[in-house]
Amino acid sequence: MKKLCKDFLKCGILGWCLEILVSGAEALRRQDKTLICHTSLWMFPIYGCACLIGPVYRILKHLPKTVRGLIYMTGIFSVEYATGRFLDKKANAPGATRKAPGTSAM
Repeated sequence: MKKLCKDFLKCGILGWCLEILVSGAEALRRQDKTLICHTSLWMFPIYGCACLIGPVYRILKHLPKTVRGLIYMTGIFSVEYATGRFLDKKANAPGATRKAPGTSAM
């Protein structure tokens, strides 16, 4: 349990840092000289959940790679969808997948 907590912190911090780098690189690409980066406190626990991949691997390691890959893909897509829906409900949350101007709703 202690290792899982440490891994949660590592994944959360790494996720934040990567998000800052990516959003900063996007600002650089747009030639925004301020290079303002964006993230949110909401993202820390979302990134931290990546610590669960290791324990899941230990459970699934006996399965063929293709089956494991499909399980990982389904899990990751499900978490992405669920957290996206959660962030959409938070009107001011960065990362919320709001409808872009000029696009139609699905």
